[in-house]
Amino acid sequence: MARDGKYSINLSWYNTLGGIELFNFVARKSYGYKIGKATTAQRDVFNDWSNDFSGTETDTIDIQANETITVRSQNLTEQQINAIAQIKISPKVTDEDQNKTVTINRNSFTYRTDHDKRFEIEFILTYPNIIIPTL
Repeated sequence: MARDGKYSINLSWYNTLGGIELFNFVARKSYGYKIGKATTAQRDVFNDWSNDFSGTETDTIDIQANETITVRSQNLTEQQINAIAQIKISPKVTDEDQNKTVTINRNSFTYRTDHDKRFEIEFILTYPNIIIPTL
């Protein structure tokens, strides 16, 4: 990954009144990839096998992948978590640091409370397709 879990992420989204909300998520994040579809090609290793035996019988010729980030909030007040929870129903969410529209996994939301004083929220972002050159 190009980033580690220490960086903050500034997200913006539309609230239920049509205004734009902006929040800086600074808690540790987890980075990964979502692999959609991979296209492979089989070849006859006896006809095309290179002299140095570096090739394989099955080559991946196309792959669809997206970067994913599990975003976690710092400690929040009840009012803050109620405002941030609207990100789940926003038609558009933007990573302001990278100026990219991201998709929110609406089924990934987790809320945590600690005796009605501290609140935390966690969810998964998916970034646009990664362009992977074919070999």
